[in-house]
Amino acid sequence: MTLVRWMTMSHSDHPPTSDALKAHQPPKTCRCGNDRTHYAVSAEGKYSAWGWFCNLFGITARPRQLLFRCRQCDQVFDMTEDKAILESHV
Repeated sequence: MTLVRWMTMSHSDHPPTSDALKAHQPPKTCRCGNDRTHYAVSAEGKYSAWGWFCNLFGITARPRQLLFRCRQCDQVFDMTEDKAILESHV
């Protein structure tokens, strides 16, 4: 790419970032068609060894990963490690 082309390139000429691509994807669903917000979907926390130790003694620990499982078809169809979402499931 030439310097002149680079200097005149608008923001729309850049390829979309991975965050922009994720924002335009439809929500993941299970075989039943349920997404994360459906009442039949449970969030299961996965904890580190320290997290299990804390939970064993009644100390609330933040999970390191959340798996979303449909209770109707028993399929795990989505997961997250986003800190904001993990904090909301403590």
